[in-house]
Amino acid sequence: MSEIKSNTDVQPWMTELWAWADKFKIPEEVLPRDHANLLVLTDLSIDCSQLTKLPESISHLYNLTNLTLNGEVLEKLPGSLGLLSQLENLTVNSHKIQQFPDSIANLENLRLIDVPNQLISRLPITIIEKYRNNELWIKNIAFTKLYAPQMSEYDLS
Repeated sequence: MSEIKSNTDVQPWMTELWAWADKFKIPEEVLPRDHANLLVLTDLSIDCSQLTKLPESISHLYNLTNLTLNGEVLEKLPGSLGLLSQLENLTVNSHKIQQFPDSIANLENLRLIDVPNQLISRLPITIIEKYRNNELWIKNIAFTKLYAPQMSEYDLS
């Protein structure tokens, strides 16, 4: 009887996430294939050299507080990443990211972003503003990346 209940608790997004994990050989210890354990997952660290993008369904992991993505060919993060409302730490170890989704600015609990230095300029400007306001720490940021002269800083001559 409990197995039948277990099957009815499985959502389509879970099936999609599990199929994605199987395709990229992400072990069950990293991404649980059981719905109950998946829903309480707080730390997710994915190491996959073939991974080019994450599925949108990752945004259903509402309890995630730490997300680490180690994939040398990772090019895209889903726009739905901004729905991970509990996320505190985001680490992305890929030099190929083309653009970070603007939605990460919606992550109110985000306290640390760790990305390769050359990708900092690809972060949404709202994230840089949160760093300037001491609401967020961007690891490995070069302070020269923060300076943007404003007209208001210059006197009229």
